[in-house]
Amino acid sequence: MLKVIISLLFLLLASPVLASDFSEADARAKTVPAQYENNLDSLVRYLIAPYKQDDVLKTRVLYAWIVYHIEYDMFKY
Repeated sequence: MLKVIISLLFLLLASPVLASDFSEADARAKTVPAQYENNLDSLVRYLIAPYKQDDVLKTRVLYAWIVYHIEYDMFKY
């Protein structure tokens, strides 16, 4: 019974994140202008600029950039 209560509590706490619409942040992460890609500081500033007050969206846009732009070189590994 305790596991069920903990699971329900977790779902209630996580629901705002799960219900969020990340399409704008994902689109921003996909289409970064070339001028921001040469410097990590300018890249991060560009990515999080519209999300100064929202830590969830800042995290999402950084996560999405990594997903869309970083690839593993399995053959070299």
